[in-house]
Amino acid sequence: MVSTKANPLAGLFDGVVMLTWSNWHTEMRSNRYHYGIRFARHLPVLFVQPDLQEKAYRFEPTEVGNLTILHIYNQYGSLQNKLLKQALREQGLKKPLLWVYNVHFADFIFAKRAMPIIYHATEDYFTPSFYVLPGSEEIRQKLVWILTFSNLLVTVSDGVKQNYVTHGKYKGETLVLGNGCDFAFWGLKPEEVAHLAENPVDKVAFYQGGISHKIDFPLLENLATQMPDWEFWFCGEVFNCHEEVEALLKHDNVRYFGKLHTDEVRELSLKASVGLIPFVQNDWIIERSFPLKAFEYAACGLPVVTVPVKSLLAYPGIFSFAADSLGFQDQIQEVASSRNDPEMIGLRLEAARQHDYDEMFVMLLDKLGLMMNRSRMTSLDEDQKKAVGDFRIKQMKAIRDFRIKQMKAIRDFRIKQLKTVTAFRLNQLKVAIGIAVFRVKRFITILIFRVKRLIHQIIQWIRTAFVLLGYTYLALSMLLSVRLLRETLWNILRHAALRKSTKISVFFKDLLVLGVVRRAMSSTLDGKIPFRVIADVNLAKGSIHFRSVAAGTDLPDPAPNWADMEAAIRSGTITQMIWEHEVTDEYVLYPVIAFIKLRISLKDRVLYDFGDFAQLCAKVNEALQS
Repeated sequence: MVSTKANPLAGLFDGVVMLTWSNWHTEMRSNRYHYGIRFARHLPVLFVQPDLQEKAYRFEPTEVGNLTILHIYNQYGSLQNKLLKQALREQGLKKPLLWVYNVHFADFIFAKRAMPIIYHATEDYFTPSFYVLPGSEEIRQKLVWILTFSNLLVTVSDGVKQNYVTHGKYKGETLVLGNGCDFAFWGLKPEEVAHLAENPVDKVAFYQGGISHKIDFPLLENLATQMPDWEFWFCGEVFNCHEEVEALLKHDNVRYFGKLHTDEVRELSLKASVGLIPFVQNDWIIERSFPLKAFEYAACGLPVVTVPVKSLLAYPGIFSFAADSLGFQDQIQEVASSRNDPEMIGLRLEAARQHDYDEMFVMLLDKLGLMMNRSRMTSLDEDQKKAVGDFRIKQMKAIRDFRIKQMKAIRDFRIKQLKTVTAFRLNQLKVAIGIAVFRVKRFITILIFRVKRLIHQIIQWIRTAFVLLGYTYLALSMLLSVRLLRETLWNILRHAALRKSTKISVFFKDLLVLGVVRRAMSSTLDGKIPFRVIADVNLAKGSIHFRSVAAGTDLPDPAPNWADMEAAIRSGTITQMIWEHEVTDEYVLYPVIAFIKLRISLKDRVLYDFGDFAQLCAKVNEALQS
């Protein structure tokens, strides 16, 4: 039944600002949606969503006329407050009604405390079950501040109201509006009722809504095992309980449809036999909750089996209650037959119609009208003034504590920074010293290497000089030795006394062995080199010339044997002497050196003393044998 009273909002507010922590597009149709669209029938509505990463705000129109989403910077504080105020000015809102869900807007609410403020308590943040959640203490503190400035507290159950008054110390006006349904959307049409009466549905137990740890998963698993001939359907967004859902889906008679659009949820509801509210039974749920889905089930004509939630106990003909899986099984089997009963469907539809959000919104408007008549929303009472003073004192203390912590943090940071810089510079110094040591070592190493290389080069130069001197000396010595030997041989040939006392042929042979004569061509045979030496003697000129040819070369005269050569030399008639001999390469080289050494060691001797010639020959033969 809709109230016929005049709209109490007319002329009182120029808009409604809903401070939420919801997402208009992704959240299922909750209280925020239902009250938002109904406020929009009378005033412009800003649905505030703190979901922007950038420091800005933007407006987004919705499918609901007169309702606009305000996307704003998601970091709460002074910057967000500034942006929010600017957005309100841009929309021309000077005296809006603040409809509050999100307590983190506490600073903005305090700054706008002169505006009318309504806090809508859909959850009990003062229940012990909420204490274990992260950030719960901060939420409770901010909620107490907001309740101090609120002009009206709207709760979903008497249990929630009692806790907010007792633990939240709220002293203002209250209104209990339980969760209802949008009957125009969920309610069955006459033709749908007739279809259900004539066409019984399958054995399907249905759950729709958020899937979280509020659900009693062990109860559902037992139920699926106990009732294999029934199917259990679920739809909705899963919150932090994916493992439990996966375990439940291992049962063949359990199906999960995912997160569906509201139209799809209603379609599944029409195919089900029973609606389920299988929540865990704690103080939060049993004493203070009001399940949003309860009258949505009823509007679809579904019998409902639920845990004994206190706010639903007043409707025994609409809801059936059970505390465990066996109780749920009995109640499901008992009420399933009423799914197609037109009379029972009519009772459920009537209960849902009485909890239509349109009816609840009329109650809210009536309450606002009464409050405005008492002018409670236009001024602060003594308690509120005292609360403002207390809040400012707390705020100043908080600012002072924050600045002390900030100064301490800055000091600690600077000390840490100084230590870090000092350590860095020490490391730099160590690296610089290491580099300097490395460069000194490298310089010394290079210097030593270059000095060694210079010394080595000097030694090589000295060795080369000595070798050159040695070769020069050797060449000169050989030239002198050849000349000396030729003169000696000439003297032997000229003096009969020497010829008689010297075996000349042996001496010539020794000359050949000593390598004084030029080496023949290198036709090697068994490691030996054959020589054929020709000595041309000219007694008239007083000269002797040696020359050598390759072995086997044709000569003017056949080579005489050593005996013939000896006789010819002694008779003084020889003009040419030919020797043929074979010696090794080594035997050619080293006797030359031995003879030169012998000559050097005898350099102070007079080699032209013919009386000493026998001794010279003995020395030569001794050198050859060694």
